[in-house]
Amino acid sequence: MNIDFTDFERNKMAVADGLFSKSYLVNLKNYISEQYQKNHLQKSTIGRGLENQIHSEKRGDFILWVDLQTPPFIEIAEFFENFKTQVNKHFFLSLKKIEAHITVYPPQTHYEKHVDQFKASSPFSLQRKVSFILYLNEDWKPEDGGALQIYNAEDDVVATVDPVFGRIVYFLSAEFPHEVLTIQNKERISLTAWFLG
Repeated sequence: MNIDFTDFERNKMAVADGLFSKSYLVNLKNYISEQYQKNHLQKSTIGRGLENQIHSEKRGDFILWVDLQTPPFIEIAEFFENFKTQVNKHFFLSLKKIEAHITVYPPQTHYEKHVDQFKASSPFSLQRKVSFILYLNEDWKPEDGGALQIYNAEDDVVATVDPVFGRIVYFLSAEFPHEVLTIQNKERISLTAWFLG
């Protein structure tokens, strides 16, 4: 699958629809909903290592880190490998590894503005270079809330991405502070991945 990187090259971020079949997206969404209902997702934390702490007032989602080589992630894992290869070919980012989790935001939760790239723990540690989100919200309406708001370094809003079913958004992890606006009426479901290099 060839991906059009025109917007990414111009803006260091891009939004696209229609890259996955509806049947696959429904299966993925149903799997995440089932895992959430079984309480397999954990309350998210902020920070890393020993500094990880739950801050519900800042971040309200529940997450589960996933093995992309297991069902139902194999199809998207193949997409990610192709995406990684093409990004490396076109932009020389030296992406090496992919990490991913599934996410559910209950109603009346949000995630305050943040940047996805941590400070490197050593000069040789891998860093998040590209952030990628796939939205799985069927019948999403604007009044449901939960848009992704993306800022530039000057704190100007450069994009507001509605979490429409099947939509993807990807951007350079270090360059775009972003936040999830408050979800209003129903759970907000997504799969988030980071390409490390």
